[in-house]
Amino acid sequence: MYKYSVFVEMLKNEDSVAYTAYGIVVCSMEDNERKEVLKISDVSEDKSRVEELVDLCNKEQLEPVHIYDVIEDFLYS
Repeated sequence: MYKYSVFVEMLKNEDSVAYTAYGIVVCSMEDNERKEVLKISDVSEDKSRVEELVDLCNKEQLEPVHIYDVIEDFLYS
């Protein structure tokens, strides 16, 4: 079983202007032990969209191997 979560980070763009971005962390849940599988930084500056995507990934129990395609389709299509 996989658990997708949103995390927040402060980043700087190429002009050194700070901005808030939201990423996705994927953990596996085995034997009541949580293990980080994947962490994707700077998915979007739109927290609600990332939360919506994370909810969908958890609901559908998305395999982490597909997350990059899903991010692209969900946020940029």
